[in-house]
Amino acid sequence: MKRILVCFFAMLMLSACTKNVSDDGYISYLRSNGAPDEEIQKLIEYERHNKYLPKGGYVDVTRRTVADVANDMGISLEEYISEYELPKGLPALVSETEANYTVPVSKMAEICGMDYAELKNMYNFPDSIREDMPWGYAIGEVTVLDVAGSSDAVAKLKKQYELPDAVGDDTLWKEVRETVDAKKQQNREKTPEPADR
Repeated sequence: MKRILVCFFAMLMLSACTKNVSDDGYISYLRSNGAPDEEIQKLIEYERHNKYLPKGGYVDVTRRTVADVANDMGISLEEYISEYELPKGLPALVSETEANYTVPVSKMAEICGMDYAELKNMYNFPDSIREDMPWGYAIGEVTVLDVAGSSDAVAKLKKQYELPDAVGDDTLWKEVRETVDAKKQQNREKTPEPADR
């Protein structure tokens, strides 16, 4: 059960950014919603220098910025950054899911109620993964089987997210996560927002 909860939590934490961030869908979304150009430029510069962002990019699933999340939590952006051990000076327009993928693996283990060794064992992290590395990088280096938990779960995941037949148990998560996240984003956009009470 713990594996399922951690897997579910991890799969919610995905985001949209590419090295060519000026053409990114998330940047376009921010521009169309009136985000100040100065803040967008800070985001672009931050992402250009983030060595852990994958070349294929992340898919922004939630359409929320870290500033939105901090505000909803009733804390300042600086408190949010400190609480989740994010890089100091993280731009306010970084997407929620990108920020979650930037959380150190050791902090992610703490959030999930376990220590680093337990999380490493659960996901079969290769020895190259250190506890100070970002979660998004670490989870990308494990197999689809390690994320899903069983071959049956891999088959269900392939069907649910319409993954190609070539995807197997030993496929690395970083090879499928963009497809999975794009589907999650589509599903989220089709789901109506709950009405205010």
